[in-house]
Amino acid sequence: MKNSENIILFDGVCTFCNRFVQFVIARDPRVKFHLASLQSGFAHYLFERFDSEELERVGALAGAGNDSVVLVTPSGIFGRSSAIARILLGLTGPWPIVGAIFWLIPKPLREFGYRVFAARRHLWFKKLESCPIPPPEQRKRFLGL
Repeated sequence: MKNSENIILFDGVCTFCNRFVQFVIARDPRVKFHLASLQSGFAHYLFERFDSEELERVGALAGAGNDSVVLVTPSGIFGRSSAIARILLGLTGPWPIVGAIFWLIPKPLREFGYRVFAARRHLWFKKLESCPIPPPEQRKRFLGL
């Protein structure tokens, strides 16, 4: 891992999360973001580099149910709604504006909305049996495959 990389960790068996990953890839032509499943050994390796209080703060503790999207950047680790806002800010098109507006929503309100959605995502979008294997042209974006 290079110090300049931004890594999105996502629930690899969540249909919605996998669609979000495809959304990011399509709007990240300069490859600002690399990706890894929360279930991967790579994610566990990354989490070993942070203390448990920091991981708990962003919702990335092992066994937390993989309900968090986590963004690891050179400047720190971000989870849940803060990760989503920062990811949107890094995309092309109108998405940085959407990310900035999302960022302006008070964090307790953003987090509430995130948790409500995260708790229901498998019900609404179903759960996959396993993490899908990305197509060959996208594999270089995924870490720990």
